[in-house]
Amino acid sequence: FRTSYAGGQLSEVPLLLWTDGLSASASEVLAGGLRDNCRAALVGAKTFGKGKIQAVFGLSNGGGLTMTVAQYLTPKGSVIQGKGLQPDIPISSITNAYVGLGLRSLLPSLASPDLESIPFQQAQEILRTQCTPVQ
Repeated sequence: FRTSYAGGQLSEVPLLLWTDGLSASASEVLAGGLRDNCRAALVGAKTFGKGKIQAVFGLSNGGGLTMTVAQYLTPKGSVIQGKGLQPDIPISSITNAYVGLGLRSLLPSLASPDLESIPFQQAQEILRTQCTPVQ
């Protein structure tokens, strides 16, 4: 599957990923991978910090054993477990963030979103000047 937009390949469009304390496990791996490869800036609040991989083993007596067998790291080696990922662009107010990111439908009682408040320019600046891709 390929897609593009009038300005070129879609991979050239800066991404903003919303993160908060409910972002955990696979979503943290995706967010960390996109950020470490200079593909996206994280917006919102710190993620949950679930980076362990666990396996469940059945025992002969009918019981079970859950064992941690590995942990997730970002491509640059940052530990996710217990730490989470800090956003590049912190937004303290969830209400303001939902409005600013154009997600007003999630908060129907709010006024129309202010499109000027979406931090696309800030994200582009972060990706252009503060990011070194994984080699």
